[in-house]
Amino acid sequence: MLSTQPNPLFSVAEIGILNCPGCGKPMRLACIEPDKPGFDLRTFECERCNTDEIFLVAI
Repeated sequence: MLSTQPNPLFSVAEIGILNCPGCGKPMRLACIEPDKPGFDLRTFECERCNTDEIFLVAI
């Protein structure tokens, strides 16, 4: 199940260990992709229940 945050903006310092909204287990950082200048998209995955969360991060 893919859950994309509706364009939230986080600084690098605000992204730490995330818990899965589905099962509560820690998620792992699976992918970092460049977005517009000064921003990355970071995808976190839960290996237990296959939930994905994507965040826009100011770098």
